[in-house]
Amino acid sequence: MSLIIKNLNFSYSDKHVLKNISLSHLPKGQLTVLLGPNAAGKSTFFRSLAGLIEADYEHISINDKKLNELSAAERSQRVCYMPQIFSTHAMLTVFEVVLLAQKELTSWSVSGDDIEAVESLLKQFEIDHLAQRYISELSGGQQQLVSICQAMARSAELFLLDEPTSALDLRHQLKVMQRLKDETQQRNVTTIIALHDLGLAARFADNLLLMKDGKLVGHGETEAMFASPLIEDIYGIEIELFRNAKGSLVVASELK
Repeated sequence: MSLIIKNLNFSYSDKHVLKNISLSHLPKGQLTVLLGPNAAGKSTFFRSLAGLIEADYEHISINDKKLNELSAAERSQRVCYMPQIFSTHAMLTVFEVVLLAQKELTSWSVSGDDIEAVESLLKQFEIDHLAQRYISELSGGQQQLVSICQAMARSAELFLLDEPTSALDLRHQLKVMQRLKDETQQRNVTTIIALHDLGLAARFADNLLLMKDGKLVGHGETEAMFASPLIEDIYGIEIELFRNAKGSLVVASELK
């Protein structure tokens, strides 16, 4: 078992943002992409699962462990949330901020294995040459890669990544999505990535969650979801689905 949600709701004052969201099962080891137009409630959904806002729900569990039975520290260990915007004014280097993520909620004693783990992450995401640069000196895309490394340094069971490729060029988008998919499979964890890019979703997602107006309107295997009318309905577009010469799923979109 993995992530199970029953009747998740959240409101700001009199505005109902999340509306009776339920999810019977989201498997481990598979990459799930969360799609939906602006203001659909995607970021609020992530923040509610991470415990950053007090949402109402009947049941939420991760690997059969109910969230309401976890302390704040235990919840942080199990759930890793990467927000859309990453910035820090602290005078820390790239290596230092990833190392801090590596050691979060554990011993502050740094071992040789910790050093090697951080070096490996920076190399995997092709920012090892930035290790001794200060975060404040980096471009937006470079900061986003550091934020992804911070997330991957964590030993969580549920990863929630909000638009992790929005500031990256096309090559890095492809490499990051493939790396995240590989890490999800190798660690056998649950990863949900919020995206606006239908092409990336079609190419890398095993499953899709579809949101509109604070509701979960669809959930299923990626190709089946794209073949249904749901995505066209929530975005108000027409899509065409096919496979390229390498067998990758490709989606083309047009305005109605």
